Amino acid sequence: MSITLKDVAKEAGVSVSLVSKFLNADPSGRMKEETRRRIADTLARLNYRPSPLARSLKLGRSGTIGLVISNLRDPYFALFADRCLKEAKEAGFQLLISPCEFGREAEEEALESLLERRPDGILYGLHLFPGRIAERLAAEHYPILLIDQKSDRFQTAYRDDAPALQAAIALFRERGHRKIMLIHPEYSLWPEVAGPECHKADMELECRLTVPGREQRLTLLRELCCRKPSALLVNGWHSAYALLQLIEREFPDYEPDMVIDCFLEHPFFQNRRIIARIDGDQPTLVRKSVAALTARINGETTGNIVIPSLFRPSVSPVPDIPNEQELFLLS
Repeated sequence: MSITLKDVAKEAGVSVSLVSKFLNADPSGRMKEETRRRIADTLARLNYRPSPLARSLKLGRSGTIGLVISNLRDPYFALFADRCLKEAKEAGFQLLISPCEFGREAEEEALESLLERRPDGILYGLHLFPGRIAERLAAEHYPILLIDQKSDRFQTAYRDDAPALQAAIALFRERGHRKIMLIHPEYSLWPEVAGPECHKADMELECRLTVPGREQRLTLLRELCCRKPSALLVNGWHSAYALLQLIEREFPDYEPDMVIDCFLEHPFFQNRRIIARIDGDQPTLVRKSVAALTARINGETTGNIVIPSLFRPSVSPVPDIPNEQELFLLS
């Protein structure tokens, strides 16, 4: 049986209202130091735990924050969600996760489903923030923070890859390259950042858009390997992983210099062809995002969050590549 305020009050020999004022640090709850110690000792001895439901009803909040995120089978998003869980708990909130596939209809459904559970605020980690729902949330001044995207209407937290891309382009130039092949997904900002940087460095940039689907991606990457570009800038660990596997199997003599976008620490991503990694610093992104959202829920005003990506030159290449099952167990 759970211990109630009434039980604590009876055991301590005080009123229920006095125990409540003690718990809530109510300034009107004046009491002698001996009474304060007696209540504290009784709470500890009975192992009293406040009811989250009762507390949320009193505050007019649910004590939860929501997270809309992509497929949790993906190590990046699984690790992101795990870190959000820990940060939310540290801030005194439970995390409600609504995973979904990419696509406007799926994202809209995931967001609506989450809103029905009435979280105090939402972290939105996908790209197609539904316009119809966005209008409603903006009008209601609902606490929401968009991850890895920019907005003039909502608070955002995103990574700044510009300094890391500048370092990558400089490294390619130091190694004698004059042309870079950039492989990127549809929503990447890398082309608009890398293009001007390559122009300033008097280098040529060729951009190739990756496509969803394993077989389609392999077809595209195989075509690129046949051309054998000497400098590869790869945005997205899926493409980097598929490309390295393909090279090992079908083009073992192909030795390009590669800079990849990757968050995982594993010997696979220290392959001898990788001369550097660009790391979006996910731990900092999550920590500051959760802190900003909870501050907004508590009525504080904070600005947008910009996290500089980390440029990590390779120092100890390890050529072994794990199989796909091992890679998906990394997180």
